[in-house]
Amino acid sequence: MLSKLHELDISILTQVRKLPKGLRPVMIASTIVGQPLVLFALIAVFAGYMYILRDYTLVKVSMAASLLLLVSPMFKIVFQRARPDELLYATYKQPSSYSFPSGHAYCTMLILGLFAYLAFTRLDSPYQLLVPIVLAVLIFVIGFSRVYLGSHYASDVFAGWLLGSVVLVLLIKISGI
Repeated sequence: MLSKLHELDISILTQVRKLPKGLRPVMIASTIVGQPLVLFALIAVFAGYMYILRDYTLVKVSMAASLLLLVSPMFKIVFQRARPDELLYATYKQPSSYSFPSGHAYCTMLILGLFAYLAFTRLDSPYQLLVPIVLAVLIFVIGFSRVYLGSHYASDVFAGWLLGSVVLVLLIKISGI
């Protein structure tokens, strides 16, 4: 089964490489926005703002989300999947870490997904739908950028999204927000 998945991943990478090279600046910018450190900074600023507003529940949720960013690197150590062949697929400097699951996909699903959930449950129309849609598109583009730039296989990105979704749902359920 893993060989079939690898064949599918290679097929997807091959097709994605055929996309216009003009997308590269957008994909690089997306990858930068989706850096786990950028998302950590974003959630830290959000926590600070919630502290000023005295919404201590969201401060605690933000702190928990910050700690949960460490889940993806732990999975990488367990699975130790190599990144796509740099000579064949990479169009961007490759990280030295393992590939599975995609940290960008996991972190964006967790942090931007949390913001989407909060927007949907706490904002008024039209922002109640507009903000989550924009964030969902951003989550997708960041994940896609990782495949486009040859940093990840598509299955790495899907696994990151799935793991991020599961952790996000657990965070929401446990925190009661």
